[in-house]
Amino acid sequence: MPANTCRAAAIACAVLTLLALSPSRAAGGLTLDRHAAAPVRLDGPAERVVSLVHAVTETLLVLDVPPAGVAAPAEYRRYVNIRAQALAGVTPVGRRQEPSLERIAKLEPDLIVGAEFRHGGIRERLAEIAPTLLLRFYPGGVSDRLDHMRELTRTLARAVGREGEAETRLEELDATLAAQRRQLADAGFADDRAFVASSLPGASRYRVFTRNAMAPRILTDLGLRYAWDGTPERYGFDTVGLTGLARLGEAHGLFVSHHETPPWESGPRASAWRAVPAARAGRMHLLSRDTAPFGGVATAQRFARRAAGALLSGQEPQTSSSAER
Repeated sequence: MPANTCRAAAIACAVLTLLALSPSRAAGGLTLDRHAAAPVRLDGPAERVVSLVHAVTETLLVLDVPPAGVAAPAEYRRYVNIRAQALAGVTPVGRRQEPSLERIAKLEPDLIVGAEFRHGGIRERLAEIAPTLLLRFYPGGVSDRLDHMRELTRTLARAVGREGEAETRLEELDATLAAQRRQLADAGFADDRAFVASSLPGASRYRVFTRNAMAPRILTDLGLRYAWDGTPERYGFDTVGLTGLARLGEAHGLFVSHHETPPWESGPRASAWRAVPAARAGRMHLLSRDTAPFGGVATAQRFARRAAGALLSGQEPQTSSSAER
């Protein structure tokens, strides 16, 4: 072979090698490792996503990426209800705790998203179906679940190529927090003590959320002082009886209930609630069951509006944000 032909062949081979290794070619894929139980490599933004977590379902819907499959959609509609109408036609894939691997496989997803604490035991089986991103919702050492939610939102947005939409939604949340804080300050609520609690179905005990949870962080951003001084727990709540709530004195109580009427006004334990100073002082405020104290960006925005509305007028506001619709 002539020398010039050999040189041309060598140059061509070198060019092809450089193209194969170039950043532009590598940029076609992405690695998801922030707040993940293990890194996940994708060839590009996922289009067919199966969600096994309510907060993930919410985030995908808010980012205008309806999932291909969802765990417990009826439960999502009942307790979260953010853009739930977009789930019409979406395939149910079983319970959150026990998703159906067969149903998931039939959907041929290009990404499965779950929670490390709930789905770590089946990660390998899920990964046999599709790349599986198990997010760390409750890692140790996280003192601010609201900021952690922001980071999880950005991770999911990167997975589906919707980073710009995520930043828009996070900016809307910040604007809502600032607006509600001003309204509460103007009404004289600045630095008032408050706490968040919720009922447990069929139980006479209650969850009271610790200051590292998302809802207490929202109250702090609204200019209130969080009243519960218990040790921050990994999952963000303690379980107490009415005597535990009574220790909080006349702090404002934001109470998420499975019932439509306040338990301190009617029901089998109404008389027992009289031992709670906040109930006697008219400082307990009922929030409906879909006012979740934890979740995604739209849940946080709704909690802020409803909590502020309950304090300002004694009832939840009926308007909704663009993220919820």
